[in-house]
Amino acid sequence: MIRLELTVEQVDYGALIERFLPVLRGSGHPLGAMPVEMVKRWAAALPTERKEQLVAELLNANREALLAAASAALSGQGIPLRLGDGRAGVVK
Repeated sequence: MIRLELTVEQVDYGALIERFLPVLRGSGHPLGAMPVEMVKRWAAALPTERKEQLVAELLNANREALLAAASAALSGQGIPLRLGDGRAGVVK
């Protein structure tokens, strides 16, 4: 088994909110009940550390879909790898 570590250096928080807000709405999360622009303003006011933690939580909640998409992208580039597991966390 090979372990692969990746670092996210830049995040578009607004785009992530637009992408994942429907998921939050379906999960019953309190943010899911708020309009997109309100959630964006709320997120923009958060400290960077808290925004990073929220992104890590979103990535972990959607881990299976992200791993499948990454595996498919690698395969499409002729790189025969299937990613088996992963977890996002904030690096301090």
